[in-house]
Amino acid sequence: MRLFDYKEDNKIEYVLLEKQIKKNESGLRKYSVRFKSPFLTGFSENDMVNGEYIDGYNDKKRKCIILLHGFKSVDGKLDPYYSFAEQAVESGFSCFFMNLPFHLERTPFSKKSGEVLLNNDDSGMLDFFHQAVVDTKKAINILKKEFPVENFYICGLSLGGMCSVFIKAFERRVEKAVLMECGGNWHEIYWNSFMSKIILKGKYLKEGKIEKEKSALFYSFFPEFIREFKKIYGRKQENFCDLHEIQNSCLNKYLNPKWFLSDPITWAHRIKRDESLIISSRFDPLFNKKTIMQLKKELGDPEIIWINRFHTSDILKNRRLNAVIFNYLDRD
Repeated sequence: MRLFDYKEDNKIEYVLLEKQIKKNESGLRKYSVRFKSPFLTGFSENDMVNGEYIDGYNDKKRKCIILLHGFKSVDGKLDPYYSFAEQAVESGFSCFFMNLPFHLERTPFSKKSGEVLLNNDDSGMLDFFHQAVVDTKKAINILKKEFPVENFYICGLSLGGMCSVFIKAFERRVEKAVLMECGGNWHEIYWNSFMSKIILKGKYLKEGKIEKEKSALFYSFFPEFIREFKKIYGRKQENFCDLHEIQNSCLNKYLNPKWFLSDPITWAHRIKRDESLIISSRFDPLFNKKTIMQLKKELGDPEIIWINRFHTSDILKNRRLNAVIFNYLDRD
């Protein structure tokens, strides 16, 4: 399998629902964008990608921010994302708010938003990130065709931030990434944060759950894996990763490399230091400081902004913080 590979189709099929301009108090226009995912999971709802393109009444070339939401986001609690999008438009950007796999309108029948991910094993999580990357690649092709977009950036919160690392690492048209309230190292996320107590089940491998001690042993090989991985694959800058090649290299000696391939820390070295900005909450119960700093290190130690908040999407409403984000994205 060629991870993160999107083979462009000469005839891209998509639908712009309600293409008529929709006016509101903020003077925005919105388009609902819908297309078939390049990676099919067998869940019809999930395999149809949904997003919303938000812009003002301006036909000039735009800088578009692809906005990704957090884990288990639900309708009715998306106001912070729309607030961010409106502020982005005020600052001269457009915004594409895309539903992540298995969330929101992509939630399979009889499931809750994001619920499918709770039972994912190593292969399932790798497929999730793979689908997020190729969906974004296809979305960019559609947006460039339909709208006056010249530059692309990505901004992701929590799980969306983790996805943003993968996307920025394998999509060269995304020039910068803003990573909000996220980190890496699945052992830390599962076992050394509040997340393990409320939503995650510790199912690392197909054979089932593992306890904290075994998980710690499993992840103790991670630093060595990263070093060896970069020696073998680090210099390759293709827009894809040949999974077959990796699974049959000397990396096989590590316990199930697929989980390590599902960790944003593994791919962060592909992103240059000035191509990312980290925004983290000092009192984040889900991503502790270790998860944040390990990711920061592999990103080349980019700028990090600490805010005195808990883990919340409400930070997207903060005009002062958003001004910093927009200034960073506008910087050459």
